[in-house]
Amino acid sequence: MKKLIVCALVVVILGIVLQIGAVPTVPPIPPIPSHTPEPTSGPTPGPGPSPPIMEKQQRFEVFSVQPVLEGYAGGSIDYDLKVLQKGYPELVVHLTAEVPEKWKATFSQNDFNLKSDDTVVLQFSLSVPVTISVEKQEIKIRAVGKAKEGTTEVKASTTLTAMTYFVDVGVSSLQLSPLQPRTGESVTITVIAVNYTQRTISNVIVELLVNNNLSSRQTVQLSAGTSQPITFGWTAQPGTSTLLVRSQVAGDTNRKNDSVMQSVNLEDRTGQIDILYQQAIVLYTQGTYDQAQNLFAMAAAQYTEAGDLVKAAEATRLQGLCDSYMQAQKLMSDGEQAYQAGDYEKAAQSFEEAMDVYMNVGDTEKQGQAQQRMNEALAAQTTIDPLYIVISAVAIVIVVAAVFFSRRRRYPAYRERERERERPSRFRLEEEQPVSRPVSMPPAREPFSTGAAPPAELIQFHQKTEDALSRFTKGYIRDNLQQAMRIYLSLEGERKQLPRGRDLELERIVDTNLRELEHRIFGTF
Repeated sequence: MKKLIVCALVVVILGIVLQIGAVPTVPPIPPIPSHTPEPTSGPTPGPGPSPPIMEKQQRFEVFSVQPVLEGYAGGSIDYDLKVLQKGYPELVVHLTAEVPEKWKATFSQNDFNLKSDDTVVLQFSLSVPVTISVEKQEIKIRAVGKAKEGTTEVKASTTLTAMTYFVDVGVSSLQLSPLQPRTGESVTITVIAVNYTQRTISNVIVELLVNNNLSSRQTVQLSAGTSQPITFGWTAQPGTSTLLVRSQVAGDTNRKNDSVMQSVNLEDRTGQIDILYQQAIVLYTQGTYDQAQNLFAMAAAQYTEAGDLVKAAEATRLQGLCDSYMQAQKLMSDGEQAYQAGDYEKAAQSFEEAMDVYMNVGDTEKQGQAQQRMNEALAAQTTIDPLYIVISAVAIVIVVAAVFFSRRRRYPAYRERERERERPSRFRLEEEQPVSRPVSMPPAREPFSTGAAPPAELIQFHQKTEDALSRFTKGYIRDNLQQAMRIYLSLEGERKQLPRGRDLELERIVDTNLRELEHRIFGTF
C-alpha cells in the first residue's frame, strides 16, 4: 500500500514537471529602431559662396508724435503730423481726415510731393465746436500716395484722439506771505483760479483745506479764458500743516488741474536758524567772507526774533570779523597793485594797515604774511637801481674832470706848484691813510701873501670841507654814495664862487681836502 502511494506521488510530480516545460516563453522586446531620414532628392550645391538674397524694403507711413491732446469747446487743437516714404519713387501725397459733425479739420499743406527716403512735417488743426456732446473723439487720418510716373499707389492711416472739455476750471500758483511764517503769525495764502474754456463760468467754488479740514470757501465767476487771484487767511500753527486749495464747478470732469497743495513745517524754528548759521561758518572757513557776512547777519536777526540772544551775539561777532577780513583783503590788494606799479611807499603803507587789522582779529598767520610783504616793500623802496648808480658815477666823473681841468687852465702858477708835489692819482684805489690837517689858521704865510686876514667865507668853506672829511669816511660813503656825491658836487660849486689869491695857504688846505674827499668817493668803485 505504501509502495502504491509512493508511485502515485512520483507520477504526479513527473506530470507537473512535464507541464511546466511545455509553457511557451515570451520572446524579448526588440529595441526601437532609430529614425533615419531619407536623403532628399535634388541637386547638391557646388563649392563656393551662395548667391546673396536681394530684398527691397519699402515703407509709407503717416503718424503723430503726440496722438492724444486736450482741448476745449470753442477752441482748437493742433497736432504735428509726419509723412514718410522709403523705397518708392517720388509720390504725390493727399491727406484726408474723418471728423465728427460740426468739427473742422485743416492741414497746413496737402497734395505735396514726397521724394524717396524723405519725410514731410506738417500741422493738422481741429476746430472744436462750442457745443460738444462727448469728451473723447477719435480722428482718422488717411494718406494716399501716387507715383508721378507709373501706376504705383500706396496708402497709410493713423488715429488721433481729442480730449475736449465743455467746462474746465482749475487753480495754480499757491504762494504764502510771509514765505517763512512763525508760529501764531497771520499768513496770506494766494492762488490763481483759471477758466480754460471759451465761455463764462459761474458758481466756481474755491476752498482752502488745512490738514484735510475745510478752513475757508469762496464762490467766484470767471469770464471766458481769464484768471483771477483768490486769497485766504490762515494762522500758522506749530508742527506740520498741509494746505490744499481746490476748485469745484458743475460739469468739470478734468480733475488734473483742480487743486494745489503745500506743506508748512514749524516744528523747530531754532533748528532752521542753526542750519543757516552752520552754512555761514563753512563759508567763513573757506574765506568767502562776503557771503558769510550776509548769512551771519540773517542768523543774528532770526536768533534775536527767536529770543536766543547768546547765539545772536555770537553771529554778530562773526559778522564783524567778516567785515575786518574783507577790509584787510582790500588793503592787501591795494598794496599788491602799488607794489607792481613801483610805488613802494604806498605799498608798504597798505601792507602795514592790513597787518594791523589782522593783529586786531588775532590772525597771526595772515599778520605775518602782511608784515613780510611790508618788509619787502620797504627794502625795495631803499634799493638803488645799479644802472642809476653807474649813470650818476659817470656824470660825477665828467663834472669833476671838467672842474679839474678848468682849474688848471685858470691858474698856471698854482698848477706849476702842484706839479712839483708828489701826490697820488685821484682814481687809484688805496687804503685810507691818516691825514694830519690843521685845525686852526696856520701861523706862517706864503712869501707872496698879501698879509691881510683870510676872508670869512673862505674860513667857513674850510670848516665845511673839514666836516665833510670827518663825516664821509670810506665805509660811510659805501652805504651813502649818492649823498656823498651831492655834498662833493655842492662843495665844488661853492669853491668856484670863492675869491682866489687872498690866502694861498688856506686855499691849498681847502683844495687838499676836496681832493681827499674826491679820492674817497671814486675809490669806492
